Amino acid sequence: MKTVIIRTNISDKVGLGHLFRMKNLAKELSKKYKVIFLLDKNEKIIRKIINFECFFLYKKNEVFTSQLDDARRSKKIIDNIKTDLLIIDDYRLNNIWEKIFYKRIKIVVFDDTNNIKHKCNILVDSKWAGKLTAQRYQKLLPKSTIKLLGPKFSIINLVNKNKKKKNSFYNLLFYLGGAGNFNYYLEVIKSLCEISKFDKFFIITIVVGPLSQGKDKLETLVKTYKNLKIIENNFNITKVLSEVDLYLGVSSSIIYELNYYKIPSVLFSVSNNQKNNVKFLSDLGFHFIVKNNDFKNNYEKISKLILILLKNFRRLKIMNQNVIKIDKFGSKRIVDFISKIDDPRDSVRDNSNSLFGIELKKKENEGINKVNDSQINQYLNYRNIKSNRLNSINSNKIKNLDHYIWWFEQRAKLYYYVREKQIRLFFFHKKIKIKNIFYYYGGWFKTYSRVLISDLMFVINWQLKMNNKHIWLAVIKKKNRFVYNLNLHLGFKKIDYNKHQLNFFKNININNYYLLKK
Repeated sequence: MKTVIIRTNISDKVGLGHLFRMKNLAKELSKKYKVIFLLDKNEKIIRKIINFECFFLYKKNEVFTSQLDDARRSKKIIDNIKTDLLIIDDYRLNNIWEKIFYKRIKIVVFDDTNNIKHKCNILVDSKWAGKLTAQRYQKLLPKSTIKLLGPKFSIINLVNKNKKKKNSFYNLLFYLGGAGNFNYYLEVIKSLCEISKFDKFFIITIVVGPLSQGKDKLETLVKTYKNLKIIENNFNITKVLSEVDLYLGVSSSIIYELNYYKIPSVLFSVSNNQKNNVKFLSDLGFHFIVKNNDFKNNYEKISKLILILLKNFRRLKIMNQNVIKIDKFGSKRIVDFISKIDDPRDSVRDNSNSLFGIELKKKENEGINKVNDSQINQYLNYRNIKSNRLNSINSNKIKNLDHYIWWFEQRAKLYYYVREKQIRLFFFHKKIKIKNIFYYYGGWFKTYSRVLISDLMFVINWQLKMNNKHIWLAVIKKKNRFVYNLNLHLGFKKIDYNKHQLNFFKNININNYYLLKK
């Protein structure tokens, strides 16, 4: 049996994700190879996670100082073992380390940064980047390197998909990974516990990683709140996920399990490698992305968002229907490619991107369509275009957290307009009441696609025709002469604000805005 050595690492900084990923890959590899792990130090926690043979490079008083020193230490062990394949999953190592072994041992590298040069035979990166996925790592690898890119190469830990028990409450999971500092998030946790104490339809479960900080304060909270449960020394988060309704936590590699088990999630990143484009996360079914500093500066809003999402849980489940779905065969696909480069009788000659998983191609119906919940981030992205903001009553850039809360609380009817398969406009209208009189009030904003005057005419005429029971009001910036003249052309007339309208629109400076009616 041939031998594979896996070089990876754990630490307070990177957590346990790399080790868990390699553990799950090693399960599949062990069907064909002898698997040996090459790690920094002999930490007690390692034996609780993996049961493969391990070698360690550093003594207790030693630390990683450079790639060349690490490669020298690794070489001593590799030379004493007939090594057929090297697998590297460690952000500290790049082509400087790899070139020492590249000519004589096949090398497989796991990376998700798209900015590090490597010397390897196979590069694996399961991160989704839309159309750009296939273009990642250009000029960073040898031309002969096989690139396994996209979600189909994600490695997940599998447990049986048991039917979830029906409970009278929702289970909210808070998770920071194998490491993380809970002291930073205590205010949010306390706020959620207080809400749950009165709205008794959800409980909070916190999984505390073995490298986490702030455990003592969490234990104090548990004594105060019966609706809070802490799980420690858990080395298989997937078993916990089988009982979870809503996930609140880091956007680490756990997102692939969350996708596989179809768990609605609110994500945030605590390190650079966890940062993902909101559009790409939405493609994977993750529509709620908040900032880490919101937990400190806006913890009451975070709690409010969680409560709103739980109360709209059915809508969350529907949002995830048209997404890229992770399956359970990622490890097998990777091992199949490894087997081909390892066997001289089965040479892989195709150097093109072995990209499994193609971008979602949503068919847009021509004309006017209702906005659905899965467009929540797309709507915000276009609303925050600078030219749209400058012509809006609120010219500030709207934050994700505020937008998500608004989305579920607002009562406007939201639409978008498609011409030639491209979304051109988003628009809305709603009924407002001023001094016991009902009016229609609406607005629109453009996307990055070209908008024609005929597009605007079509949309506004449609709104006026479909909603004609009440008078329409429009508030338009005086500097925006184009929209002002367009509305006049469509039959609107400029009027003076009466005292009731002044009170209703009290948040705007009326010296800068026209009021029109039709």
